[in-house]
Amino acid sequence: MADPRREDLSAESDPVEAAAWFLAAQPGAVERTLGVHARREDGRCAGCGQLRQVWWPCVLVNIALRARLLRGRSGPVGFD
Repeated sequence: MADPRREDLSAESDPVEAAAWFLAAQPGAVERTLGVHARREDGRCAGCGQLRQVWWPCVLVNIALRARLLRGRSGPVGFD
């Protein structure tokens, strides 16, 4: 039988979800991330292009968009 205390482990078991919750709790982090990781004309990510060319949207854009949804849904995000 499943432990009812562990029903919603998405933030604990999914590293992208955990990163989104972390980013949502940092003031201004979502906006900064989306500003740096913008789409270039060639379709690649401007923020990830230092070492390796990455197609946009990169994983950090996806994390930031998820963080924006989390923040909007629950208001200010904290660690209650």
